[in-house]
Amino acid sequence: MARLHDTLKHSIRLDVLDQRTTLPGFYLYGKDVVEVYAPAPLAPDPGFVAPTPWSPLAPALTEIAGFSTVQPPPGIPDAPTNLRSRRTAELHMRILSPAELAKCRPHSYMMLMAFGERVSRQVVWQALEEYDTRIPLKFRGMIDSGACANVWMYSNDGGMQEIAADLTLSPLSGKNLDVFVKEKAKLRFQKVENDTERIDYENGISVVVQSTTRVCGVFDYQGELKEFVPELTLGAAVGFSPKALSYPFDGIIGIGRSHPETSALGTPGILQQLVDQHCIQEEKVYVCCRYDALDKALGYGFVSFGAWPREVARSAEWISVSADTTAEDGKWIVRLEAINIHFPGRSPSRHDFVVKSMVLVDNGTFGSLFPSNLSGSMRVCLESAVIPDSNGGLIFPRNAKVELVFSSSYGGETRTRSIYGSARKFFTTPKLGPGHQGGRLTLVDAPPEVEIERTVLGLNFFRTFYVGFIDRAVNPGLMLAAQP
Repeated sequence: MARLHDTLKHSIRLDVLDQRTTLPGFYLYGKDVVEVYAPAPLAPDPGFVAPTPWSPLAPALTEIAGFSTVQPPPGIPDAPTNLRSRRTAELHMRILSPAELAKCRPHSYMMLMAFGERVSRQVVWQALEEYDTRIPLKFRGMIDSGACANVWMYSNDGGMQEIAADLTLSPLSGKNLDVFVKEKAKLRFQKVENDTERIDYENGISVVVQSTTRVCGVFDYQGELKEFVPELTLGAAVGFSPKALSYPFDGIIGIGRSHPETSALGTPGILQQLVDQHCIQEEKVYVCCRYDALDKALGYGFVSFGAWPREVARSAEWISVSADTTAEDGKWIVRLEAINIHFPGRSPSRHDFVVKSMVLVDNGTFGSLFPSNLSGSMRVCLESAVIPDSNGGLIFPRNAKVELVFSSSYGGETRTRSIYGSARKFFTTPKLGPGHQGGRLTLVDAPPEVEIERTVLGLNFFRTFYVGFIDRAVNPGLMLAAQP
């Protein structure tokens, strides 16, 4: 399957339409750019409302005998047919494991990974002990939708340095070295001087990384190691802010928008690398973070690259929401118009709160971040409408719902779309472990004197809804459905 931007960049040409061998996708056909498509999608998104076809090359498309045609820009040269890009329908589903986070994040979700090198036709995985390759070393990659397309892992301690207050690098030593050696998995590689890039996060953590390429494997929901990306180019961290040691992950798996952004290393993110290496068919990733782990089928959640996982039943109600394509930092930004809270059988049964703001969708943020006046109003409403428990938490009625109202633009038309989920999951924390009672509000108040840069839908949003990211160059967006 050839993507539109690949076709225009590499002049991928279709010479003959063969019903047996031609794959769906975009091609140059005669003097036109055409889209070949099947009568029905191979793996349709559940409940997906297809946007109006659109192309940056022409104001409208016309459909002719199974083709969508637009006029290409002048001067496109002929291209050899061997540049055609093919995709497989292979689906990857990965179970995420939880980990307690110190200080600012009480809960996080990890994808267990392994890295190795190909020797002949076999993969030799980096092992727990160099002499015993039967036990691959497990790296905990934190899925982060707010981290752009950056993918990095801690490197071997011989190449690790601290980023000092004046932004210089100094050798890792003392307590920080002890913590690093004891608690962090480390990617072995050879450091090259003066060949690094710096990544700065909004929480003040900085990481200096150097590019390296490995065979990447993941552990599936049965604990088996499967090859995932044949050649994953990622960053090996050689410098970091010391406070990053309080986080339980061994690195970041950023799933921010790939268009127009790339990673800090100038390479595509993990999703685009999966597509480019023919591992998955579609530029999609679905994330589920569970409120609790009582459901054995879902565990603590999953991340699925390429399509909705076959192992999970599809929800009946899905909505599509367009993403803001003007966001140049690669973050997932959508337009949230309102949040409404419903208490069936009570008076009043509905409480409406106007938002009218662009919001960041970031599972790396603990809760929902709103301006203080808005979060304060919702807090007063919730504390007066629900029952407090003896531990300072809130007990929501099971039928209480939260309604999020988004505005979405497709094909030049803007409309609002609403989705309903559990108010308890959205507004309160789960019981995160022994001795933790849960029930605390997930509303994060910004200080009145601080003007927040963006409103944020954080981890509580991912515990309430299934979130699918459609990472296309044209019409990117989200797919949302309420979790059971």
